[in-house]
Amino acid sequence: MKKAKEITTKYGIAIVKPWSSEMYEHNEKVAEQMKDNIFVVLSNRYGDDCEDAVREITAEITGLHYGFGYTLDRIFEEACTELDRVQNYWLHESYPNLVKMGYCPALEQGFVGYSDSE
Repeated sequence: MKKAKEITTKYGIAIVKPWSSEMYEHNEKVAEQMKDNIFVVLSNRYGDDCEDAVREITAEITGLHYGFGYTLDRIFEEACTELDRVQNYWLHESYPNLVKMGYCPALEQGFVGYSDSE
């Protein structure tokens, strides 16, 4: 006789495969919150002319390190463009780094459905 598979939950959401619409909706809300937080800190550091901070944040968002041939304006523009496009799996990996670096606040709820988030 087969053993019934135990369904795990996180934040009151059943973790199932394939992902449920509830999981997708939750992850989209989390992603928007992360993106908003990143944009605020990025804009503040750009406004304060903190080039090193803008470069570090941009590297986390894009995975690219811009050399000194790039202007702060160009780096900020690239970061904003990529922030609009960034995938949830990338945020799942990079947002905790931004929290550890002291740029972004920790969130009460994170993504669901990723192997190390359960």
